[in-house]
Amino acid sequence: MGKYCSFLLISLVVGALITGCGGSKEAEVPNVDNIALTVDIVRLEGGLFGVKDQAELKLWMDNHPVIAEQFFVRSQYPNDAVFVESIWESIKNPALDTLYQQSVRAFENMAILEAEFTRAFKFIKHYYPDFEPPKVQTVVSGLSRDLLLTDSLIVVSLDFYIGAEAAYRPSQPAYILERYRQEYIVPAVIFNMTTRFNTANPKDRTLIADMVYAGKAYYFMDKVLPYTPDSLIVWYSGQNLADVATYEENIWAYFIQNELLYETEQATKGRFLSERPFVAQIGPKCPGRIGAWVGWQIVQEYASKQPDLTLQALMQEENGRKIFETANYNAQ
Repeated sequence: MGKYCSFLLISLVVGALITGCGGSKEAEVPNVDNIALTVDIVRLEGGLFGVKDQAELKLWMDNHPVIAEQFFVRSQYPNDAVFVESIWESIKNPALDTLYQQSVRAFENMAILEAEFTRAFKFIKHYYPDFEPPKVQTVVSGLSRDLLLTDSLIVVSLDFYIGAEAAYRPSQPAYILERYRQEYIVPAVIFNMTTRFNTANPKDRTLIADMVYAGKAYYFMDKVLPYTPDSLIVWYSGQNLADVATYEENIWAYFIQNELLYETEQATKGRFLSERPFVAQIGPKCPGRIGAWVGWQIVQEYASKQPDLTLQALMQEENGRKIFETANYNAQ
């Protein structure tokens, strides 16, 4: 990957309708207990908000240059004096201090999050023995950025994930805000990490190629988060999952009847791949990103027909059309 990426994850509503892990998939989960790997989350927000003066603040920023730039956009200030003064005023602002205090209370115990990261990284290590897990750090950024990922570092801005009780929340629609809770942190990170393993043919700009690429990402998540509900993998509520299961045949028929699979026009593709409350063209019970969900079904069908297929081989297959044609998906 080698570059920074941030992802605005999609809305979920976890309720009574949320499915478990998707049928019998737990029976196929490999044993990763013997993999020696432990994630210890380093919390940086205490040091940031504990600085006593601007000199200490500058030293903190100098010691954490990636965070200083990626969360606090240091390079956009005319000089360091202006930068430090601006951040100093921010962290001493009562509103941001409230978010910091709420973050401390909401994430008083990081054991669960550390265990979730540890297990996910063990599964990645199982499928990719050369995988070196990145360090995991946390910060409170004043809602400037939710996640930062590089090959060697993950930074989580905890103030995004306090939940509905937070005094201040990101400026996003309610259906997106639902995903800003602690249980979404690890799935959010793993989704971002899929770009490190996923491949596609850059010359194939068809909708079906994009659908399969997204489907491979969900398939990867399903493998390395095998105990995570499908709702957290695909970022749909329980009701969304029930609806797509009920109307799957109709959804697929819409793509076929309207000859959409080989569409290359970006705006048209966006209707079926981008985030939105529902896909109006199909109907009010069809959730956004439906093309990605269908892509997941296609990839699952493809994998089921090739029992010897490894996760690495699947992710390295850049020919989306081959996957689609071999899968012979028909939503039956």
